[in-house]
Amino acid sequence: MFRELKTSSRCIQSYFLFFLFFTLVLVPAVRGLSLNSRGGAESSSISFVVIEPLGSHPAFQQLITQFNQHPDFDFTVEVELLEGSNKDWYDQLVHRFLAQDSSFDLVSTDIIWIPDFAFEEFLTPLDDILPPKEQNYFLTPPIEASIYDGHIYAVPWFHASGLFFYRTDILEYAASIGLIPANRPPSTWDELYDWTLIMLANQTLVDQFKSSDGVLEGFIWQASSGEDLMCNFLEFLGGTGIFSFLSEEQSFALLDSPPIQEVLSFMKSLITSGISPEEVLTYWSGSSGDIWLAGNAIFHRNWPYYYSFSYDSPNLLNLTTSEPVFAVTTMPHKVGTSSPRTSTLGGWQLGLNRYSLYPEKTKQFMTWLTSSDQQKVFLLSGGFLPSRLSLYSDLDIASSDYAYIQDFLPIFQTAISRPRPTHPRYSEMSVVLQSQIHQFLSGTTSYEQFALTSNGEIDLILKQFELDLLAKLEELSRKTFHLLPLIALISVGVGLPVIRVIVQNFRTYRSLRRQLKL
Repeated sequence: MFRELKTSSRCIQSYFLFFLFFTLVLVPAVRGLSLNSRGGAESSSISFVVIEPLGSHPAFQQLITQFNQHPDFDFTVEVELLEGSNKDWYDQLVHRFLAQDSSFDLVSTDIIWIPDFAFEEFLTPLDDILPPKEQNYFLTPPIEASIYDGHIYAVPWFHASGLFFYRTDILEYAASIGLIPANRPPSTWDELYDWTLIMLANQTLVDQFKSSDGVLEGFIWQASSGEDLMCNFLEFLGGTGIFSFLSEEQSFALLDSPPIQEVLSFMKSLITSGISPEEVLTYWSGSSGDIWLAGNAIFHRNWPYYYSFSYDSPNLLNLTTSEPVFAVTTMPHKVGTSSPRTSTLGGWQLGLNRYSLYPEKTKQFMTWLTSSDQQKVFLLSGGFLPSRLSLYSDLDIASSDYAYIQDFLPIFQTAISRPRPTHPRYSEMSVVLQSQIHQFLSGTTSYEQFALTSNGEIDLILKQFELDLLAKLEELSRKTFHLLPLIALISVGVGLPVIRVIVQNFRTYRSLRRQLKL
């Protein structure tokens, strides 16, 4: 297949370079006309598409109101809300991008959508407002996850990485009576497994720390068929020193490999041993978080916003001192691995709609909203963790109720930034794996069935992606080459705009070749 791709690519390259040379020679001295898609009219507002319930959050509304009343800007921001599930948000955005919808300018995007949106050219590159020097002011993981094919396509807005929550009071008691060897959280899978079984088997400990509901579970996580399950799976996988289920060149799946089998077997053993209740197969971040907040678990995996929720739970505070009886770290790893313990990268970014009629104004607002001052407001008013590095040592924050975020910095900075493969078709692959992993954990399929089905379906997705790359190359060449006579006729009037289009198309062409490794 690659031989055919290379042959076709060489033909396309020859035609394209001839077209580019001819046009640039034809119109080098022509002055272009400045075209305005609305006949010179300037909008007094831009449109920001935001997921719900974020768009209704008082902290977000406070920032929008503050901007709209700011004397230094000559435009305002109108907010459009997206409702539904994560998949619903994605589907709605893709539909509007495909329709080349210019009615919105700015979009809040899940970090896993960026490679997809960048490949499809739904977003405008932001290298001008986020050059390398400016990128250094942000946490490294979300910056790296926003880069695709050498360009940055999103500005980090607020941050999240998976955390391992644990009960400090229970561990202290267990260590004091010799149940576990040290008063610290488990750092390996073996410690998580063995320590939890020992603590749950001690009736005195269970009676002392069980909640008012009379329940104390070992480890609560998310194993329902959804993206939360993928995050859990990839954190365990990262604990083996492997951070992707794809080959290094992302051309085929590796779901029949020993590390994958080891990870899934361990995850299943957590359920079959009773360390985790069978109900985790129905839990997502919200439902599992409720179990933790009720004081019904020793260990828990969730996102950072549950840290502030935990502070508000009387079940997780010392009744005498009102001090918290919990803390966080990263997920345990496999014994013997030299890999850092892993946190799945989450959070939301800001992207510029390629079809926006007001890109410069949108960039002004993006820069303002992600500045240190506004991220500080977003944290202090709503608990949204900043993506700006400096705020983790900010004195105002250090003296606030959010001083604990300083403890998150080592976790955020050392977290593997791309445990979810940054592939344009990751979302499709994730849907396959969510279902297949859930079936394996539920006991309805064997590992061999899981590996065979998952590898087959994901390899089909990857092969289709290669065909899509080739199709984009051919379409790009065909469109531009067939326009040559028309461009020759109109270039006197619109020379510079045409050249800009040609240069952009040539950049896209080179990008597609790099992705095909031709």
